[in-house]
Amino acid sequence: MNTRGKEAAALALHRFGFGALRDSITAIAADPRGALLSDLDRPGAGFLAVKLPSSAAAARAVSDFRAGEQAKSKLAQRAKKEAEAMGMASASDAAASTPPLSTLMSMPKPSEPPLPQQIFQNEAAARYEAAAGADIGFVERLVWFWSNHFCISADKDIAMVGAYEREAIRAHVLGRFADMLIAVESHPAMLYYLDNVRSMGADSIAGINGDKGLNENLAREILELHTLGVRSGYSQADVTNFAKVLTGWTSTDAADPAHGGEFLFNKRLHEPGEQTVLGKFYAQGGADQGRAVLADLAHHTATARRTKTGPPLCRRRTAAAACRQAGEGFHGQRRKFEGRRQGVGDSRRSVDAGAHQTQAAVRMDHQHVAVDERVVEHGCALERRPRAGRAGDTRRIAVAAAGAERMVRYRSSVDRRCPAPARHCQRVCRTPALHRPRGAARGARPDRLAQYP
Repeated sequence: MNTRGKEAAALALHRFGFGALRDSITAIAADPRGALLSDLDRPGAGFLAVKLPSSAAAARAVSDFRAGEQAKSKLAQRAKKEAEAMGMASASDAAASTPPLSTLMSMPKPSEPPLPQQIFQNEAAARYEAAAGADIGFVERLVWFWSNHFCISADKDIAMVGAYEREAIRAHVLGRFADMLIAVESHPAMLYYLDNVRSMGADSIAGINGDKGLNENLAREILELHTLGVRSGYSQADVTNFAKVLTGWTSTDAADPAHGGEFLFNKRLHEPGEQTVLGKFYAQGGADQGRAVLADLAHHTATARRTKTGPPLCRRRTAAAACRQAGEGFHGQRRKFEGRRQGVGDSRRSVDAGAHQTQAAVRMDHQHVAVDERVVEHGCALERRPRAGRAGDTRRIAVAAAGAERMVRYRSSVDRRCPAPARHCQRVCRTPALHRPRGAARGARPDRLAQYP
């Protein structure tokens, strides 16, 4: 097997996945591109093989748990008041009845974390195990990418964050972008995160009877980050009208034992009448009015350029030149892909665009956690994490195929590289031959790499 095939295999696994497992470079060296594309067609791709509660079930469970904790707290306060009424709250009695600090420190702690943390930890463990155990990891990288694009925060609702990814992202990661967009924006976790659950139109029934009004967070986030992007032609009037369209998109109270935590369109919160968004009129249609706007945004040219061939998906894996080339090819055949599995089509084009590029994408910190877990659990070949802003090195990544021991020695020598100019490097750097002088071209490789074929 030639070295070029191993280099291409290592590049494919590191750029489009989470690194190489033991012997995985050799297994796909004959056809790295075919191995990546076969991961898209794998049965059950994107889904987790574990049984976890749905977002609604998790929300109801956490609501019941917090209600129980609140009841315990009130019982403790009631018992304290009864003790005070019986004369047990005097200064001397309180001092005598209060255990010393050493006793409090030695009291046994709960063996398990609270239920909300348990749900979150189980979801996180399943997510990282799926990434660590994936043979190729291309689909998992796509899941992580779209979860980051449509991100929410556990600070708002810790019970739903994991189920949100499974229900809105994984279910549509290889499908149409329009379907994923609607699933994401109508998910209760997103509605809670961007405060749309209490948004109401000024002329709605609830708006007339109540004091609260319109919330533009969700509409602005969709236009600015999820679809069109900044400086794409929309105005503040479009944001306001879109926010009116989305009024009524809410969720049932998690305390409801039957349907708590589920999506609900509440017509009493919805702003009546037709709205104009980006110059197009949308007739009154309840929840369908919002779905119609989202469908048009999903097929908008600015959205296609941003989410399919623009900075988020393409440039995270390929060089800028290849990204532009992929974008031109997509827009030239855009109608050909309408109504089909656009997610798969975009993924295939990103593979082709990045197949011959020598610049490696820089991983985020949480992605390195998955890579490190592969090293520990599955004997993954080691790699050096590229620094942000510095081009990667295809040959350096391919060194992993030669064995972990030589890779460790290579990493230890590169990590001592001195940032000083070459004329000063001799005084502080133990391996000046590996030093790249300041101002040298990106991607320049030291001669010593030749001894690691």
